[in-house]
Amino acid sequence: MDRALSIPMEASTMKNDKKAGQKDPGRDKLSLGGATRKNLIVIDDDQGMRLLLSEVFGSLGYTVSGFSDAVGALKTVAVAEKDYDAIICDLNMPRISGLSFLSMLKKMGSTVPLILITAFGTGKIEREAKSLGAFAYLSKPFQLSELSELVRQATEKKETHD
Repeated sequence: MDRALSIPMEASTMKNDKKAGQKDPGRDKLSLGGATRKNLIVIDDDQGMRLLLSEVFGSLGYTVSGFSDAVGALKTVAVAEKDYDAIICDLNMPRISGLSFLSMLKKMGSTVPLILITAFGTGKIEREAKSLGAFAYLSKPFQLSELSELVRQATEKKETHD
């Protein structure tokens, strides 16, 4: 049975989460081993959502790097883009919004597919995200199976472009 992502998030078990604005902008790592693992970046200033997505995708066999803001993720992609297969990014975040992050990625020439998620979406924002090159756009709450399928498609797309 699918769970909606609007469930309470206090039960997360991951540690070492940092707040936005600190030197290391909230990078969480969950890795379960495996030779053909896909690598994801999850960016969300909501710690519960970020950790939930890290746990879910980690349990599905992905290696997940979580960031509490887009600044650290942008630096990571700038130096190690080829190491990542897809990005899940929240729209509304401090410092750099999801749309600004997407625009910066494209200006860098990044080909990592980005899935934009938001609880505050509109048709206008969705059209802007698509015009900037977002792989997909999802409004919260959404089903984990829906996001999982989009991540699978995004990682396959990245694989065919490398």
